[in-house]
Amino acid sequence: MKRYAIAACLALIVAGAGVATAHEGLHGAVKKRMDIMSGFGKSLKSLSTTLKKGGKWDVPAVAKVARGIHAHAEQLPKLFPKGDIPPHSRSTPQIWEQWGEFNALLAELEAKADRFADAAEAGDHAGAEKAFHDMGITCRNCQKTFRAPKRN
Repeated sequence: MKRYAIAACLALIVAGAGVATAHEGLHGAVKKRMDIMSGFGKSLKSLSTTLKKGGKWDVPAVAKVARGIHAHAEQLPKLFPKGDIPPHSRSTPQIWEQWGEFNALLAELEAKADRFADAAEAGDHAGAEKAFHDMGITCRNCQKTFRAPKRN
């Protein structure tokens, strides 16, 4: 389970490479959503490192990151105006064609981030690790449908 969570996290980080150039010239909702998505990758990398250490971990810091993921997932639906796909965006039209499913996955991410934060705050390392893994599954499921392959 830990290996999967780490692999999922690494995939998000690799996918986020080059974000600085991808975000150049953007503004408004598109920039904010792209910043949030790249922030997810950074947060997951940080959490993965923390979980790999085992034993002692900074509970408030882990919970804060998890709560931040929840807050950002909650903001995302407002940041996808219908059909707003700049040329370098990896958003797919399926976001708007399957709006209910897209929002359901974001709500699922919020709930899983809460479970992760709750487990971290309770000192339940195994529960936190499972919740982290579950967040990775939700991210992967969303990306399968709503994220286009990387453009060259």
